[in-house]
Parts: sequence; structure tokens; C-alpha cells
Amino acid sequence: MVADLSDAIVSRKTIPWHSNHGVFLDKVHKAIQALTTQYSPDQVLGIGVALPGFIDRSTGRVIAAENVQWFGVEVGETLRRNLDIPIYFENGAKLSALAEMWSADRERQPMRDFVSVIARGGLGTGVIINGEILQGSTFGASEFGHIPLFEDGRKCSCGNSGCWEQYASDFAFTRLYAERAGLPAGSELEPEAILEKVRAGDAVAAEVLRETASYVGLGFVNLIMALNPQAIVVGDYLADAWELMEETVWGVLRRRVPAYYLSGIRILPSRHRADAPLAGAVALVLNRFFNRFEDG
Repeated sequence: MVADLSDAIVSRKTIPWHSNHGVFLDKVHKAIQALTTQYSPDQVLGIGVALPGFIDRSTGRVIAAENVQWFGVEVGETLRRNLDIPIYFENGAKLSALAEMWSADRERQPMRDFVSVIARGGLGTGVIINGEILQGSTFGASEFGHIPLFEDGRKCSCGNSGCWEQYASDFAFTRLYAERAGLPAGSELEPEAILEKVRAGDAVAAEVLRETASYVGLGFVNLIMALNPQAIVVGDYLADAWELMEETVWGVLRRRVPAYYLSGIRILPSRHRADAPLAGAVALVLNRFFNRFEDG
């Protein structure tokens, strides 16, 4: 995606996913080259890249992204080929949080202590504390998707069991519906299709959504008690389904969180929805250019 100094989208191109990371990254690299050649060198401030999993931000190396089976993948090395442009890398969930902070609008109170939750191909969280991304000692902080809810729960790709991701992510939602509806293996519906069934009065879909919403709420209990955020921002299918889920989620929170902890907290759909990591990648470059926030 190409954006201007006000973070408005100028143009965009979608690269189809390929399970072979070498093939996929080569296509991404060619797309970046094609986009940048449309501008003179002094017009391109930099390139922001959203990456999955645990990463080395300085090199763009994906150390471990279990859900896409990337281990030790040198993304930065591939994307930097023949490009004399600064490239910045960050975890996609953290960039989603940065996007919400960067592109605040007048209708919402500015947020400097909040959590962004994305649910696409897994469940990621980005945490903003006092206006800065929570990074941790090795830049791997805020992996709330891999905090267990159940000791003997579903096996997770991270090697643990019962992780929140296995109950509240997009694939958890679609898997649960496939199980309850008796769909054959490999014929899972997309979250949007299940949500349409809920709106059309499908009882199985409604039951699955309520159960998933209760798991979402359990995870939010951990976020609230650990971080005391002013808001939780939800993206992807959670944003699309929020008006259908919020009653159940708030019910869980009111049963499990002291009222004084809930006072004033907001749960909001992301303004960027599925584009949140991309919008955060733009903000990453603009941050460096304007030097408005301290670089973590």
C-alpha cells in the first residue's frame, strides 16, 4: 500500500498468499519495486513492513511464526534487495495498535493506554502504554493470544495447550462452527459467512458466536486486570461481529472483573478493520520521519 503524509491511501496491491515463503516474499519484493519506481527517490520516505510472530525488528527476521510455519525466515534480507530505501519492521499486532493511536479522530478521546486485538490467522495483541508500544526486553511482549485459558484445552501451534488463540481467533470461530454444524473437513466457512448466518437467524451459528464471545470476554478479563487499559480495540471479524458479541462479552466482564476496574473502559471496533497492520506500517514510517514518538 502507498500512502501520503496524512496516511491516506494512494494506491494498493494485493499479493496472493503462497505457502512457500521464498516464493511469497519474492512476489512481495517485486510488488514493492514496481510501486517505488513510480516515484522519485526523494518522494519515498521509507517502507514499513508488518510481520507475523516473534521477530528481530532491526533485521526483519521472523524468528518464529508458528501459524504460518515461518522459522528463521530472513524477510528483511529478501525485501532489501536492490532497494536503497529505509525499511522498518514490526510485529503486525503491535502495528495495529500504533495505527489506532496515530490516526485518532475528533470523535474519539485520544488514547494513550489501550490494547489492540486482531484476529486473522490467529490472535494478536498490541499494547500501548503511556503512548508507547510495549516491547519487552527482547521485543516479544504482549503475546496475550498464547496465555492459557484452560489447562487441558486445545493444543496450540505454540506448543502449549488451552491458549486464548485457540478459542477466540478467526480460525477458532470457524472451526467451532464446522464442528457444531457437522461440516466435512476442509469445508469451513469464512467468519463473514457465519456472521451472515447469525443475522439470518441460524441457531447453530448464533450458539457458536455466543460461545466464542464468552471466550473473547475471558481473554479481555486478563487484559483488563493486567494492564488497566482505557480501551480495548478489536479488529478483523471481532470488529465485524461486535454488535452481535458485545452483550455476551460485557456479561463475562461484569461477572469476573470488579466494577471499579471496568469504570470508564471502552471496547471499540477498529477504525481500520482488516487494514490495521498496513495502516500501522505507514505510521511506523511517519513516526520515524516526524519523530513524534520515541522509537522503541
